[in-house]
Amino acid sequence: MLVKYAGWGAMPSAFEPRPPRDWQGVAEELKELLSAEEFASARASTPNAHYTSPEVVQAIWQAMERFGLQAGARILEPSMGVGHFFGMMPEGLYPETKRTGVELDSVSARIAAKLYPDSSIQAKAFEDTLPKDIFDAAIGNIPFGNYPVYDPAYSRTAHRWRKRLAARPPPEAPPDPRCRDMRA
Repeated sequence: MLVKYAGWGAMPSAFEPRPPRDWQGVAEELKELLSAEEFASARASTPNAHYTSPEVVQAIWQAMERFGLQAGARILEPSMGVGHFFGMMPEGLYPETKRTGVELDSVSARIAAKLYPDSSIQAKAFEDTLPKDIFDAAIGNIPFGNYPVYDPAYSRTAHRWRKRLAARPPPEAPPDPRCRDMRA
């Protein structure tokens, strides 16, 4: 059941200070069910929390295998939601693979941790995490939000979220001519 959760992206109106009439009941229920911190986290995730179809996930995994990704890899899923990319990882890649996921929304991150207990899941902003591990691949459907993200380790200027991930992959990643910017 948890794997069906798709995030808060489809319902930003429920998090408005004055929700439209047709969202008021949902907004009131969310305020009762979520802590103040969870509500703020959910609201902050609405620009980017959107469903990625299984067909897109499978196509990206197939491309990663064609690029040479093999079992035992160290895989990063930034902005993972509940981890659909981890959940649809080809079985042949599982042996000895180490998976790390990062998700801003605390509810989504906790669901991902329950779904993939063999993975390291971090509930924080990717730009605040900057994992120290070396990754062989990063996979996912990175956010489309049109807002700046400041990364003090990269430069003194802010980048749009998509450009930030493309401009600065984890600094410890080994150079590899097969690296590609795969976007869903």
